[in-house]
Amino acid sequence: MEFINIIRPLTNPTEHGGRAPDAFHVVVPSLPGFGFSDKPTDTGWNVSRIASAWSELMQRLGYKRWVAQGGDWGAGVTTALGQLLPPGLAGIHLNWQFVVPTEIAGNLSFEEQRAVDAAKRFFGDGYGYFRQQWARPPTIGYALADSPAGQAMWIYEKFYSLTDNIGSPEDAVSRDQMLDNISLYWFTNTAASSARIYWENKGAAFSGGKLNLPVAATVFPREIYRAPKSWAEQTYRRFRAAGHFRRGNAFRVSQIKGTVTKALLAACAVLTMAAPARTQTPRPGIVLPWRPFRFDENYAYLRDSVRHGWWQPLKYIPIGGWSSLSVGGEVRAEYERLDHPGFGALPTDLGGYELARVMLHADWRVGSQLRVFGQLASAQEAGRTGGPRPTDVDTLDVRQAFAEFTQPIAPGRLWGRVGRQELVFGGTRLFATRDPANVRRSFDAVRGGFAGQRVAVDLFGGRQVLVGPGLFDDPRDSTRYTWGVFSTVTLRPDRVWLDVYLFRDHRDSARFAQGTAPTNRWTAGAVSRGRHGQWEWNVEGLYQWGRFGTAPINAYDGIVVVAYTFRTLWQPRFALGGSQSSGDRNPNDPTLQSLDPLYPRGFVPSIVPVGPVNLTNIHPTLDLQLSRRLSTYVDLDVFWRTRNTDGIYDAGGGLVRTAFSTPSRYIGMQPSAELDWYIGRYVHAELTYAHFFPGPAITQSGPGLAINYVLASTTFTF
Repeated sequence: MEFINIIRPLTNPTEHGGRAPDAFHVVVPSLPGFGFSDKPTDTGWNVSRIASAWSELMQRLGYKRWVAQGGDWGAGVTTALGQLLPPGLAGIHLNWQFVVPTEIAGNLSFEEQRAVDAAKRFFGDGYGYFRQQWARPPTIGYALADSPAGQAMWIYEKFYSLTDNIGSPEDAVSRDQMLDNISLYWFTNTAASSARIYWENKGAAFSGGKLNLPVAATVFPREIYRAPKSWAEQTYRRFRAAGHFRRGNAFRVSQIKGTVTKALLAACAVLTMAAPARTQTPRPGIVLPWRPFRFDENYAYLRDSVRHGWWQPLKYIPIGGWSSLSVGGEVRAEYERLDHPGFGALPTDLGGYELARVMLHADWRVGSQLRVFGQLASAQEAGRTGGPRPTDVDTLDVRQAFAEFTQPIAPGRLWGRVGRQELVFGGTRLFATRDPANVRRSFDAVRGGFAGQRVAVDLFGGRQVLVGPGLFDDPRDSTRYTWGVFSTVTLRPDRVWLDVYLFRDHRDSARFAQGTAPTNRWTAGAVSRGRHGQWEWNVEGLYQWGRFGTAPINAYDGIVVVAYTFRTLWQPRFALGGSQSSGDRNPNDPTLQSLDPLYPRGFVPSIVPVGPVNLTNIHPTLDLQLSRRLSTYVDLDVFWRTRNTDGIYDAGGGLVRTAFSTPSRYIGMQPSAELDWYIGRYVHAELTYAHFFPGPAITQSGPGLAINYVLASTTFTF
């Protein structure tokens, strides 16, 4: 209740004389057993467990970057969040600092001596209420629940003893505010359940040890205990700022909302300077409840909540008391125009064509260890000169259908998944869903592994599902199978990751400039990705070996992307990327040096007509967040053949120009621009234009017309 009057200034600062860019989303959960939260039915709800629940809450709400604030018991939970370091937590702000050194030296400063004296006073004559709830919470809880006068006086006395009044609590806090606070306990009958938090945290070290994330603090003069800055700096290794007030304490925040709001805004600004830069390009400034891979969504948090709007009832449908069903989907309509496909080698199409896709899914969860996920998809095309491409039309088919089993273990969980599913792995571009195409890629596969807080290991084996244009006629590829292992190590939570992987791919027949033959290819690689302040990076290297027919394979690929986000108007994010994939040195030498991109996501077939085989690429980009809902993205791709003794390949790895059709290595360049508009949570519109300027490697080896590409797309997601 003490923060209720500063919620509005934080969410809509323009109403209170502030600036619109300073607006925040504010999430205000009640502690378990308090206020509007349920009363725990089991033990163990200490500050660490509540912090884990808050972390899960923020992830399920879809927040990628956030700051936590806490006072009183909330400060204990927020400090525990700082220890947990969940994904997205940029820093914490405390208006009550639990900072106590393990040893207190004899020669104390004035601040340090004042803190010691205050602690002695509290444990001398102010500790009774704490001790009672710590030792026997039901004794006092049931008594208070039976008497409104007793409940009122229990809290009224705290307003008297813990605020900076001059004889009466009303000097510091209005009577209405005190009655609001008392009523919240009485009408929710939470006197006993809220007292349990003291018992649950017996022996807890509220100082929580040293914290390694940014910390800001607001200090009030009438707190029970005011942590000296010297002690705070020992505990909070990245202590950013402290705001000091001349009056008040945690109970008086609502009375001095203007200055507290400014302090919180200043603290959040300082904390988010050390927060990660944007990781999606482009990204809306609004929170979207959907995940890129719909099977990653989990709506169990709606179980005990009132489900609002038209979509939340679809996201959690209880079935008995033992399972739940969640349904959702996507409808996408697109207009594409690609005037000279194949640089003029294919029929010219000046009128463009329409694409439409509908996907519906259901997720049935049985308890906490079993789930069944299914997804149907339909894709259609109309008006394309030359007819639909292989990934344009699929009348109706099963895109995903798998069962998943989970077994929690002490450091994490073991899991397994069997059936048709999408495979995507970390930072590598070797496995992708092919989402820009009308039909996404999926596999009939077995997958499983271990997921821990810092280490995840993923093993899989399966065959790609091919696209059939009719009803339920998508076969698995009987000529190819792939298996492998992928592991992610979190070196610094929400900052630095290392991916390592090993894949084995067999094809009955693969075509390169050197010829056509069966292949058995191994791929080993590593990806370093992360962010530091406003910098981001992604560095990947891989090596391939095996057999192409009877000849050896010796190929490589390297990718480097570095980005920087400016904390100015529109949040400009500039990135510079480069990559090089090997090409065959000599077609007369049986050794094959051409890279196989496996199941690439690197380039969208319609936009960029060349793919990551025998390719050297430089790729600068700039994206701007024009508003919360509108962003734009511009880039330039420049392409060369790595070796002029190998051919030019398309985005899927297919050979489009032979090796010796021209000695030139320069393929061409393509500038493009994209505008993204998130009309709301459910509707996303996109407009893209690209122009490819062909170079001598194209114009001297066959048709060499420039390519114009236009895309207008609207997607409804629920």
